[in-house]
Amino acid sequence: MGLTIHYSWQLAASRAEEIPALLDKISTAAKQLGFVEVLPSRHLHGAECDPDRADSERTRETLLLNGAGASELFVVETLPGHGCEAANFGFKREPEGRWIWRSFCKTQFAARQEHGGQINFLRSHTRLCKMLDAIRELGIDVEVHDDTDYFATRNNAALREAIDAALLVQMMLG
Repeated sequence: MGLTIHYSWQLAASRAEEIPALLDKISTAAKQLGFVEVLPSRHLHGAECDPDRADSERTRETLLLNGAGASELFVVETLPGHGCEAANFGFKREPEGRWIWRSFCKTQFAARQEHGGQINFLRSHTRLCKMLDAIRELGIDVEVHDDTDYFATRNNAALREAIDAALLVQMMLG
């Protein structure tokens, strides 16, 4: 539970040769949007896609979410803001040849005082939405479910209300 943005997309097998360039553009966009961390893009093959062989905990989490059972995976691991979960972007090859991605990023934790409070949450959440817009601009049909509905409405007041309500629930639960 928490304020989370879920996102997914598909890319036709015929566009596979574009993937490295698309990842470069995604990395550049994340940096321009001010993501606090953007790791170099990675291309994993075969056994490298095994979560138990991951070279970092972050890559292991990415593989568990998206790469388990994949024979090939392209990924850019990012962090939209302090306190957020990772927001990773990439392409996993499916057996039938198409490329897919499904992921999510919980932004609610960015509202904790030690990470910058509500302003940090607002920046982080809207930054991730702008990133998903940038991916759409690359000709990728991104499907988004935003627990706050901000992605669909771009309503700043409603986004503030959503974090206020989430923080109130968090306080009541202790």
